[in-house]
Amino acid sequence: MSETQQMSAAPAAAPTDTASVKQRNAYFDNAKFLAIVLVVLGHVWGQFYKHDELIRAAYSFVYAFHMPLFVFTTGYFSRGFARSTDKARTLISQVIAPYVIFILLYRAETWWIEGVPFDLNSAFRPHFLMWFLLALLGWRLSAPIWPHLRHPVAVAVAVSLVAGSSQVMLDSTTGRMVTLLPFFVLGLTIRPERLAVLRRSAARWYGAAVLAVGLAVAVVVAHRFHRHPFDMRWLWWSDGYQAMDVPPITGMAVRSGMIVLGLSLGAAFLAVVPRGRTWFTRLGTATMYVFLLHGLILKAFDYQGLLTAPWLLNQMGIAALTLLSVVTAIVLATDPVRRATRWAVEPNVSWLLSKSVTR
Repeated sequence: MSETQQMSAAPAAAPTDTASVKQRNAYFDNAKFLAIVLVVLGHVWGQFYKHDELIRAAYSFVYAFHMPLFVFTTGYFSRGFARSTDKARTLISQVIAPYVIFILLYRAETWWIEGVPFDLNSAFRPHFLMWFLLALLGWRLSAPIWPHLRHPVAVAVAVSLVAGSSQVMLDSTTGRMVTLLPFFVLGLTIRPERLAVLRRSAARWYGAAVLAVGLAVAVVVAHRFHRHPFDMRWLWWSDGYQAMDVPPITGMAVRSGMIVLGLSLGAAFLAVVPRGRTWFTRLGTATMYVFLLHGLILKAFDYQGLLTAPWLLNQMGIAALTLLSVVTAIVLATDPVRRATRWAVEPNVSWLLSKSVTR
């Protein structure tokens, strides 16, 4: 599986503490868990979308909105970074330290399984999912700026569209950080009462209808893929207009359409999410565990060639792998896994932090 095919968003990096679920918003925990399941499925389906029409439709449908959705929720849970500089301390334990730990784990995995020698020059470059943590660092460092603008979302959209024809797109991590910026800024600045509209009972039916139409369109596009191919790189938010062989005006128009599509399907998804507590509500507090850990598991299977086994290259094999992926997401969010891996996902870096901040 190529690195490009595996690009995905990450779950909103909300705190993953073990506080009582009653003190949390069950609606958002439900949304985050359902969304992280889509991330896992998207990475698995990315292995097969070129070979199976139904998987191509499902993959395209999920990728049309799950990255914008995750970045939006990340912005929504980053409001504290806009209000107080003290929140910057958490970037060390929630973003920087996990990045260092997991990038080393990925390098160790390639050395152990594939025999790739450790190269210090490239040791800390983003690998597979790790782009998201670097993008998250950039987004949250910029958080104090956006509330001071009169029209922050419009400015972010302009930056995203113009960036598509700039040199920043030469680096895929920086490119995704900039092109997905409107969703982060929207989540950061939107009024909570506007989101309350999505929790009305009528919104659920509208949301279901929008998702159904979106999936139907994805099926039609997948069926016509060979005659009228769609460049999947638009769904990955990582390439510039020149790399996709389109002029800047056309690129801005298409990217504007992708922004609208991502917002529409993301809002529809949030509208159908259960409002109250469910059996998976608590699992939604551990989405970062699922995100970071499933990447190591998937790459281990990929490096050993297990994802290209002949018995998987049919609809029954893909269905079995889909079910296994959902079960994996559930297991990785359970308390035993969290306790065993907390050292990597939520490392204790208090020894690095000063006791007070000089103002």
